[in-house]
Amino acid sequence: EELPQAAVPTASDHVFTAADLQRAAEDLARDLPEAAAGNLEFALEALEAGNLPDDCDRYLDYLLPEKFSLLDYLSAKGLVLFNDWQLIAESAKNLGAVNDEYLAGQIAAKMMTSRQQLRLDLEAVLKKDSHHRMYVSLMTHSMGRLRFGQHLAWDSREPQQFFSQMELLKTELESYAKKGQTVVLQLSSRRQAEEFSRSCHDYDIYLPLVDQKDLREGQAQLTVAGYASGFVLPDSDLVYLTEKELFNHSQRPKKRIKTLENAQRLRSYTELKPGDYVVHVNHGIGRFEGIQTLETDGKKRDYITITYQKGDQLFVPADQLSLVQKYVASEGKQPHINKLGGSEWAKTKKRVAARVEDIADDLIDLYSKREAEKGFAFSPDGPDQAAFEAAFPYEPTADQLRASAEIKADMEKPKPMDRLLV
Repeated sequence: EELPQAAVPTASDHVFTAADLQRAAEDLARDLPEAAAGNLEFALEALEAGNLPDDCDRYLDYLLPEKFSLLDYLSAKGLVLFNDWQLIAESAKNLGAVNDEYLAGQIAAKMMTSRQQLRLDLEAVLKKDSHHRMYVSLMTHSMGRLRFGQHLAWDSREPQQFFSQMELLKTELESYAKKGQTVVLQLSSRRQAEEFSRSCHDYDIYLPLVDQKDLREGQAQLTVAGYASGFVLPDSDLVYLTEKELFNHSQRPKKRIKTLENAQRLRSYTELKPGDYVVHVNHGIGRFEGIQTLETDGKKRDYITITYQKGDQLFVPADQLSLVQKYVASEGKQPHINKLGGSEWAKTKKRVAARVEDIADDLIDLYSKREAEKGFAFSPDGPDQAAFEAAFPYEPTADQLRASAEIKADMEKPKPMDRLLV
């Protein structure tokens, strides 16, 4: 049914049954100290009335029949990874101290009861948990009294920086090859990898371009991936180099551009505001008054309302927005509003069409002369150009790559280039 308005309240992650609220009210009433402050009494009144208290987070110890941690959502075969256990334990200890101090003050002021804990204790949670665990740490002595079923240790170090010095890179690659090391040179896109490979050929460096899943052991290769920096694992004879080490360039996050169908139409629609001048393809220039809902044959539809001379109005169905465009003119200039149903607009279109034909004739003449002109044909890209582009720190968009390719193709022709890049 049609309603004049609808109120949609905000969603909540706290969902409790009437039985939960009733049980919480009974438990809170039993624990409520005689000289309790207003907070607890207001909460109790809300619970007894079957409502959640405004600050319901404070009363989760009463509202939740059982307590759960994040680990309860992990499958039984799940693995818990602790990165820097010493920092985690220290943070938990500090948070626990702050929480205990807050609770002590609230209980002393009769604002909370001794049952309210507000948070779980990490040590108690882990003591109950039976998941497999993995601890990662830079130093083994920071693991405290923890016992381990297996201990793995490996050394790593930062790789050498090359700063685009290809001769130095060639020397080091030869050294890596003699030691039988696996060397991976990472580029951020396939285009950059291919251009870098062509640059390498000029220095007699030949590297295969392989997929991340098919890395070849004991040799040097190119691949496309997104690691921010390289590393060396001496025990594994692995050297991994990124653009940071090769060119001293850091990876920058790519901008994600969301494309939507009819985006132009929707944008034009929202740009219109009452009082704007618009042009209807069949009726000419008028003033946009807004959108209104009209009923025709028992059906309601939204219509764009346009006012013409003498207050005559045209109602255009909203789904025919393509027939209407926003009027564009020099700033401050007010257009002449057409008469609805008159011949003025038809004459204007005819006159403009004739003028367009004249302009087209002039353009044809201009392009004929231009076709006969001779221009300078540039040579195709060489290794220097490829190296220059490969060193570019940003990832070009598809449109930028296409525009660049088209411009280069035009410049290599013996005709003057006629192109505007915006």
